[in-house]
Amino acid sequence: MPFADDAEYQEARREAEMKAVEMLKACFGRRLEQPKTDGDGRTWIGFGRNLFRRRQSQAAADLDLSEDVAATYQVLERRLLQMTFKSPTTLMKVPSLVVIADLVGPEAIRDCEPLWAAIAAGEWTRVGAILLAFDWRAYRAAGQHSLDQEAINMRIIELSMGGRL
Repeated sequence: MPFADDAEYQEARREAEMKAVEMLKACFGRRLEQPKTDGDGRTWIGFGRNLFRRRQSQAAADLDLSEDVAATYQVLERRLLQMTFKSPTTLMKVPSLVVIADLVGPEAIRDCEPLWAAIAAGEWTRVGAILLAFDWRAYRAAGQHSLDQEAINMRIIELSMGGRL
């Protein structure tokens, strides 16, 4: 009988798990990208996973968050490139802009012409005022139930003042 730490056993286990994943994918056909509720009130996502009966591991949560941040950055990429090309010192402001864009929606930030005009003019206090004017209560009501307003304000102040807080 093989031991759990035996290399041959571990390789066989990995192969079996990969084969099982492929078989399950074939069973379910297409992956549900968005949650879907069935007639029994169960909500499904991915390949036949019951969304509300699953716990999410830290690794899975980190991966989801990383994917969302990458998608947000991709939406803003042209604007961010223009910003940093014009003034390379603004590179340190990119993470805070990405955080805010992730919270309010990257398209809302990308398409906010007054914001990008203020950034282009180097009017960072105005940038902060524009960001503070967003209706943050609406974003909390839209599902950001644990949104920490103080943390958001710190990111906005960080942008306005130019330093890391």
